[in-house]
Amino acid sequence: MEKFDTLIIGGGPAGLIAAIRAASLGQNVAIAEKNHSVGEKLLLSGRGRCNFTNAEPDINVFVSKYGDNGKFLYSSFSKFGPLRTREYFSSIGVKFVEERGKRIFPVEGGSKKVLDMLILQCKKYGVKIMRDTPVKALKVKNGHIEYIITGNNEYSADKYIIATGGKSYPKTGSTGDGYIYAQQAGHTITELYPALVPV
Repeated sequence: MEKFDTLIIGGGPAGLIAAIRAASLGQNVAIAEKNHSVGEKLLLSGRGRCNFTNAEPDINVFVSKYGDNGKFLYSSFSKFGPLRTREYFSSIGVKFVEERGKRIFPVEGGSKKVLDMLILQCKKYGVKIMRDTPVKALKVKNGHIEYIITGNNEYSADKYIIATGGKSYPKTGSTGDGYIYAQQAGHTITELYPALVPV
């Protein structure tokens, strides 16, 4: 059984950035991605142009755009909000431009440019990306994940991050697997309903 310091389930933008951050702090990191490639849904964002953040400087105004549920985002945005997001992507070589509605887009290359730069950072920090590696189950004991089970392999880690996204776009792999893993880990899942889906 191969062991890592941190193992991330899901190779979308959240999983990639989590992996980069953990690896940059000296962790031995792996990503288990069920698709043949990482970032498939990212490539569709902004119709392929990737509006990856917003230029709104006031966090209260920004969070208000998400309605009543926006309050949940204060903690995340206070640590890694729109300004820090722009600074981060600039630091890894993504030049950007502000467009209508304060939306931020890459100057060139769109979603592919953003994804390529994230993959490059993973390589820089030695993140192991295990493609075609669907996680079948979590082995949980006393409320802690001991290891994950994939097709023919088992992997363990000191820390796990589930970054599988929701159920919004099954063709990209966004099928709600994270809800299953959360239940296996002992969490209660509230009723799900569509909020942002392709039409």
